[in-house]
Amino acid sequence: MLLDFCRLPTDIRRERIMSMNDMTEAEVKLADEKLRAEVVKLIAETRQISVGAFLVPFLAAAGLMGATALGVKLFF
Repeated sequence: MLLDFCRLPTDIRRERIMSMNDMTEAEVKLADEKLRAEVVKLIAETRQISVGAFLVPFLAAAGLMGATALGVKLFF
């Protein structure tokens, strides 16, 4: 949402800032809550990606080691 705002041409940004100044207190609180919810969502997604990036190679390596150990035990 913030990045979308930064990509706008300067004159449109000025208009949006002016309209933001005209917002009521309830609208400001609603916009703030939406922004906080979006940040929480992004943090959760980042955490999920980080855990996945660690677990997938670890589990693949553990599975390969287990399969190798099983193969060695069965055939030797």
